[in-house]
This record gives sequence, C-alpha cells and structure tokens, in this order.
Amino acid sequence: MTEAELRQVLILDRLYDHRPENPGDIPDVGDVLGSDYDPSDEELWRGALKTLDSLGLVELMETFGGLATSGVSITDLGRVEVEKIRKRRENPALRNAAARKAVLEFLYAQPGYRAMTVDGLLSSPHAQFEGDALGSADIDAALPYLTRKRLITGIRTGQLNTLVRLHLTDRGVDCVEQFGGSVADYVRNVEHGAANNTVNFHGPVTGSNVAWNSREITQTATTSTGVAGDELVSLIKAIKQALPVLGLDEADSARLLGQLDVVEGELESAEPDAGVVKSVLKRVLSKVGAVADSSLGLFLTAYAKDLMRKAGVPLE
Repeated sequence: MTEAELRQVLILDRLYDHRPENPGDIPDVGDVLGSDYDPSDEELWRGALKTLDSLGLVELMETFGGLATSGVSITDLGRVEVEKIRKRRENPALRNAAARKAVLEFLYAQPGYRAMTVDGLLSSPHAQFEGDALGSADIDAALPYLTRKRLITGIRTGQLNTLVRLHLTDRGVDCVEQFGGSVADYVRNVEHGAANNTVNFHGPVTGSNVAWNSREITQTATTSTGVAGDELVSLIKAIKQALPVLGLDEADSARLLGQLDVVEGELESAEPDAGVVKSVLKRVLSKVGAVADSSLGLFLTAYAKDLMRKAGVPLE
C-alpha cells in the first residue's frame, strides 16, 4: 500500500474503534489519531481525510482552530469498509498471498535482486497487508513456498534452518514484472495455463450475477446481456490514464484517482460489493462527464454506464 493509503486505513481503523466518553460526541482529529498525528504532516492528514470524506467513508468538519481540533466521524459506509478490510486481514489465504508478494517485491528492489536476509523487509513498505504489518511468521511461511516454485533461491543455515543469501530467480522477476508479484496469477498462467475463474457480486445486485477477474473470465450468470468484469476493470484503468488530459484541476484529479482506486480494488477482490462499486463509480462519472468540451470524458462515461447496465447494476 502507498503511504497515502496507509494513512486512510489508519484513520478508518481508529474511528471504527473510537468510543467517546459521552456517546454521540464527535471526536477531534487529534484525539482519534493520538501520537500518530504530527502537525508537520498536517496537509498529508488533511488530504487523507478529505479523500475519505469524498468517498463517503467519513464526515470531516474543519474548524478555524486547525485540523487537530476539527471534528471527524465515520459513516455507515466507512464502517462497512473497515469490517471488510478486517475480514480480509484475517483470511489466511489472502495473507499468505500478500506475504509471498512482499518477498518478491522486496528482492526485486534490491541490487542484483539479492539480499542476505529478509530482515529489512519487515521494516519496509512492502510488509503491509490491508494496513496491517506483516510479521516474521508471515514472511517465514512464504519462503519455502516461493523456493518450491523456483521464484527465489537461498541457502538453509543454522539450527533454525533459516533461509539466507536470497536471490530472485528469472521466474521471480517475470512474476513481478508480468503479474505484479501475484504468485497465484503466475502459477495459474505459466505453470498450468490460463484458468477460468468465476467471482460473483455480493450485495444488492438486481437481475444478474457478474463473473469477473483481471484475467481469462468465463461468464456463467444467466442473463441476456452478460458482461465480463475485466471490461469494467480495463475501463477503470483507462479513466485513470485519461485524467491528466480531461482538463481537471490537480485536486479533482487526485480525488478521482483515489475513488477509482477504491473501485478497482473492489472489482479485483474475491467478493466485489455492488453497492460500493455503484456509489463510488457514480461520483466519478458525474465529475468526468461534466468536464467541458471533452468528448473523451463523455465517451468514458457512456461506456461505463453501458457496462454497469449490462452487469445488472445500472447507475441511473
């Protein structure tokens, strides 16, 4: 996760767990963040809070006294998001996948793709999963699997049978560069050939279920106008690439990019939530479609609405 994303998740986590002394009181930003709040980073925290506010996950009430004394509360949508994040954190399969990816990305970033140990990984940005730090047990469990898959090599040493002198193999490099570090995607596409996956929308979907993934989708839902979810994922990426040429100011572009990240992450999750996709994408398209004299913006908006309609989740 990026530093900006980590700040956003931290805010949501703290707000979800915050219990004011007097029920109903709206906490101050400073009270919620505590020692994590550094006044010198005020603009970074303000940016994170405003992004969350624009996504409908929190409500920020700024005061003239500065950000630390401003009120902030979590919305119902924000609570849903935190519960989904925590559910993913507790999922062993997802956590294992994140640890394996972290090892590969860490080694990829080292000179010559080599490192004596993975000790440095634990204090690096790579060792984050859904805003939660991966521990040594997570990383230690990933190393044997990556070795068996010939994505890394190393030497076992000592009574604890520790793996040292780690090296990212050519297969590991390919996994990072061609599959974003996803070992599952690499194994599925390289070792076993492209496999078909079906993922259904979970949430208030009317009229159909949607099967989608970022690779080789088979649509199995019974609908007269079925649509493969990878089309929508590709469209989200296209909108992100188009933002710099749509004539938006820097603040609007940054806000929309954050919203599109939310949608993209939802679409690529194991259980996409139709309600989240619809509400956030609707905000994005409203802004993109309003860009003056932009045929590209109008085209992207119309195409997205058509895909969502075919998916049984109309935006209108």
